[in-house]
Amino acid sequence: GKAKPIEAWELGPARRTTVAEKRGRLPLIGRDRELALIRSATENARKGMGSMIELVGETGSGKSRLLVEARDAATGMRLLHATCEAYTQQTPYSTWREPLRELLNLGFDDDSDHVVAKVRAALRSLHPELLQWLPLLAIALGADAATTPEVEQLAPEARVATLHRAVLD
Repeated sequence: GKAKPIEAWELGPARRTTVAEKRGRLPLIGRDRELALIRSATENARKGMGSMIELVGETGSGKSRLLVEARDAATGMRLLHATCEAYTQQTPYSTWREPLRELLNLGFDDDSDHVVAKVRAALRSLHPELLQWLPLLAIALGADAATTPEVEQLAPEARVATLHRAVLD
């Protein structure tokens, strides 16, 4: 703290955990409809039919607890995680940075050079046709990459659509 010292609760490197993970698990009561929806969506995803569930509610309404149940329902599936923070809402692609880095087995704090090298290697083996868009993909991963002639030739209004298409590919 700045005005007065803060009492340490636990010493060690910073870790990202959800509130539900910190508190432990309590029985979930009165959420049968939501749980059925989560389980149905998870089973459909296992069959290759993806969907999205948006959890919206007031503080303390159980959103984090429902996410714990969703993770449990997805046993055996690869889980990607993103944290939305108020201070990152003006940062382009901040919501996608974590899951994209997880897909590539990159750490949240890995430096630009490491990120670009890992993305370049993945593109060479999986999608060599996307190497031309590496500088755009680097933006979504929170890294800086040297530009390419193809990116330089893009009209400014086409950059966002090209970035989106490259990320999806």
